[in-house]
Amino acid sequence: MKGCLFYICLTNVYVLSAILREYGRNKWGLSERIVCRVATTTNSDVTELPPLHDSIDPNALETTVERMSDGAISFRYAGYEVTVAQDGAISLEEQPTGTTASELAMSDD
Repeated sequence: MKGCLFYICLTNVYVLSAILREYGRNKWGLSERIVCRVATTTNSDVTELPPLHDSIDPNALETTVERMSDGAISFRYAGYEVTVAQDGAISLEEQPTGTTASELAMSDD
């Protein structure tokens, strides 16, 4: 079933949205949802993306988000600033290529 959901994610965002509403987003792990969201946003296959664990420890991320009562965690993955809120909501912001995290932190934008 998990492979089927990834296929749907990559082929039809609207179908994925309906499935998530029907079955609830907790059926997928946070890591799977992040990778799927980036793949959908970039119109890529999940196999074309770098492993998430190259950017952040997926288990530590999941545990931290589950225990948060407020706030969000942000990290860079596959050219995006990924932000996960305490309720598990995921937002993406495309990052300019060649920009380091310290340059972004010092930016006036």
